[in-house]
Amino acid sequence: MKKIMIKLNKNILLFLCNIIICQSQYQIINLPDNLFQLSSNTGLSALIDYNSTSNPASLIIGNNQSYSFINYPSDIKFANFSIQNFSISILNYGILQDELDNTINKKFNAGDYLLKYYYNKEFENNLRVGVTVGGYYSQIYTYKSFGIISSIGINKFFQKKNFGLGFSIENLGTILRSYTNSNVPLPSRYSLNLYYKYQKIILGYNLLYYIDDYHIQQIYSFQFNINKNLFLQISNTSYQNTLSVNDDYKYLYGFSGGIGFRVKNNLIIIGFKNLGKAGSAFGITINRLLNKDFK
Repeated sequence: MKKIMIKLNKNILLFLCNIIICQSQYQIINLPDNLFQLSSNTGLSALIDYNSTSNPASLIIGNNQSYSFINYPSDIKFANFSIQNFSISILNYGILQDELDNTINKKFNAGDYLLKYYYNKEFENNLRVGVTVGGYYSQIYTYKSFGIISSIGINKFFQKKNFGLGFSIENLGTILRSYTNSNVPLPSRYSLNLYYKYQKIILGYNLLYYIDDYHIQQIYSFQFNINKNLFLQISNTSYQNTLSVNDDYKYLYGFSGGIGFRVKNNLIIIGFKNLGKAGSAFGITINRLLNKDFK
């Protein structure tokens, strides 16, 4: 595995370091499933929504379909398809090269795959509990890894205060087969997420604690609902300093944003995220709700 990883080009290494943040090799597990998650940096995880997949208690599960495509630096592609309780994600690194002394010995594809099933239930007093179970498969050259992951979350909305509070334990699981003999932990984390709604403005905050390397990440998000069919999102993270070297535009690293608009039964979200020296990620999500309009 060491020889192959050394051959990855500099942009891919920057991508892995900057976007994932944690030290895990299982990149697809921590990537956002859609543009709502990307443009808000998961800072609105407590908001009850068709795209709130980080905290399974916050996700609206119904007669809907979702298609997402995200382009990362170095032509790395991410795609997600969701229908009702099921979600399938694919992360394609493209064609990599096994090269030594400017001689290409072999070209090969690398990719990650993730399948998830969501379930949640709403109780009295706007209390919701949810779980996610699934499995991942990853292959780089002849090296393979696969395992089982799960998340559990709780969400409570205080209607009189227009305030939502959530807590989730994410990416718990078991590695059934590792790339090598050395075990690399899954990127498990605790998430404390909340939001406050004032008229057309939604303020979100997410505090993440990564279990494997004990570091903390803070996320701040802002959503402005221009009208019932159009909204804007911007977000930033406490890792903006970590993503930069010495740059005049340091304050923009980690910044993300997006716009969402409704057309009949379709919700379309377009957004981006600044990944510092590695470049930017951008993409689109199309939600289609069958038989009735979005709330």
